[in-house]
Amino acid sequence: MDGSTAVCESSLSSIDLYSLISGEQAGGVWTRSSGAGGTFNSALGTFVPAVGASSSTFTYTLSGVAPCASDSSVASVTIYLVLTPTINCGASTTTSVIFNWSSVTGATGYSVSYQINANPVVVVGPIGNLLTYSVSGLTPGDNVTITLTPTGGAGTCFDLASATCTANNCNPPTASISYSGNPFCSSDASVQPVTLVGTGLFTGGVYSSTAGLSLNAASGEIIASTSTPGPYTITYTIAATAGCSPVVATTAIVINAPPVAGVDGSTAVCESSLSSIDLYSLISGEQAGGVWTRSSGAGGTFNSALGTFVPAVGASSSTFTYTLSGVAPCASDSSVASVTINPVLTPTINCGASTTTSVIFNWSSVTGASGYSVSYQINANPVVVVGPIGNLLTYSVSGLTPGDNVSITVIPTGGAGTCFDLASATCTANNCNPPTASISYSGNPFCSSDASVQPVTLVGTGLFTGGVYSSTLGLSLNTANGEIIASTSTLVLTPLPTPLLQLPVVALLWQQLLL
Repeated sequence: MDGSTAVCESSLSSIDLYSLISGEQAGGVWTRSSGAGGTFNSALGTFVPAVGASSSTFTYTLSGVAPCASDSSVASVTIYLVLTPTINCGASTTTSVIFNWSSVTGATGYSVSYQINANPVVVVGPIGNLLTYSVSGLTPGDNVTITLTPTGGAGTCFDLASATCTANNCNPPTASISYSGNPFCSSDASVQPVTLVGTGLFTGGVYSSTAGLSLNAASGEIIASTSTPGPYTITYTIAATAGCSPVVATTAIVINAPPVAGVDGSTAVCESSLSSIDLYSLISGEQAGGVWTRSSGAGGTFNSALGTFVPAVGASSSTFTYTLSGVAPCASDSSVASVTINPVLTPTINCGASTTTSVIFNWSSVTGASGYSVSYQINANPVVVVGPIGNLLTYSVSGLTPGDNVSITVIPTGGAGTCFDLASATCTANNCNPPTASISYSGNPFCSSDASVQPVTLVGTGLFTGGVYSSTLGLSLNTANGEIIASTSTLVLTPLPTPLLQLPVVALLWQQLLL
């Protein structure tokens, strides 16, 4: 029957392989099935481990007499490595030394003894799973030799280790370092000196730091602007002297990076736009984590959490500030997103003079428009698309019949940054045949001494009668029938002894009432 055992590689005891199996008959043959190292005696069925030997298996085989098959069993030998602690000297003083060691795999504790110079060995015994031991009460220069033995459970293989440490044979200096103004901002280009204080020969040490810090190793001066932002540990080391270990002082500093809110940007939109503007897209190079505020302007919908703005009719041009708070002593930074909101301009259309067969549309120039596009509809007929008409401010539709209604749509056009909307108006062709009329006065000019009533001569076509007469100031005029009286009128020119009523233009205005 198969069997096994476990030993340390340092064991020199011969293992009887027969003792590992049971119930076997004599006369069999031993062979090594796996593993290497150590001393295997196949004739005696023994194996002696050795340092460097690996775990091995050995097979015991009995040949069967035909027709019986052969039979075998296996003896397994597990070989454990022998582990030894590595001991280091810690910081020592003139009256003490400290021993440190790393954990040994599988060890559950450690046993200690030590000897000071040639004095008797002091057996401390088990100290638990501690990884350090201190010996005090020394005099300067004493040599202390420690012996450390790991302990553990079954299947662990350990060997003792020894090391010697010496108490300082000097009075070591003391030192401490610090930096005023810590923490620093990486935008600060000034040289920051170190403050070094201590006792004894504490000067003349060397400064060092974790990577990334711009540090003068001789003077300890640092420059934040040429350093990588981050935390640093700066070490000041005074070299060892005869009998004294090195003296080390440390301090921690932090260099904070200034926030970057990016570069200002802008856009222009029409007030009628309903598209959301991503304010982040207007600035560039910004870091995340900032806060949006509205710096100027009103109207529209501003979402400070999302950094968006939706224009609206009546909204004014606005600026929005993106601010990143700096970590002391770095100042905050900000950038500005400007949104220019252009008003939507619409032409005002008026009806010009119309006839029975045509209408004219007029409109004033729209600021920024470089042209106009026109379409119109007569009554309920299909819309006629005229298209661009250049920068004209009038358009005429002819070929009409009296009373036709013509609806026109005018759309201004222009370049970038212009905002226009269409306008519509309806004009009607005349639905009549207008009369004609002319007036005159026989005997013109008149003398102001003439008290007779002077009738008007009215001729024309159609419904040319029934109008109203009017004149420039001073004429005695009947507005209903047009008759005038010179003697009761104001004298215009009196160069002659006999005054004449001069009416060079007469200024007789006659208005036909149009039905």
